[in-house]
Amino acid sequence: MSRGATDIRPATHSDHDAIWNIFHAVIATRDTCAFDPQMSGKDALAYWFRSDTDTYVAESDSRIVGTCILKPNQPAPSAYAANRSDKCLCTLRHREATAPYRGFGMAG
Repeated sequence: MSRGATDIRPATHSDHDAIWNIFHAVIATRDTCAFDPQMSGKDALAYWFRSDTDTYVAESDSRIVGTCILKPNQPAPSAYAANRSDKCLCTLRHREATAPYRGFGMAG
């Protein structure tokens, strides 16, 4: 990976601390209604790494700057609500990575 580039890769157990730091920073602001701001790290990581979820991280300059999951869409009859796919995407970015965006979490 070249300097400043963002690499998307599957998350591993060694990424848990970085993912929790990003997750907590995002939910603590109460800007999202999807997660309880008082959610524990254990519960957040259990959700983020569910067996039916594919978890990824964005890494730039050897630092985790974002994370995302692909998870099953909502069960019927609301399965169509999030998108027209069988998977739903949820993305979180580190605040410092949001100014230049670096392409992570942005629609093309």
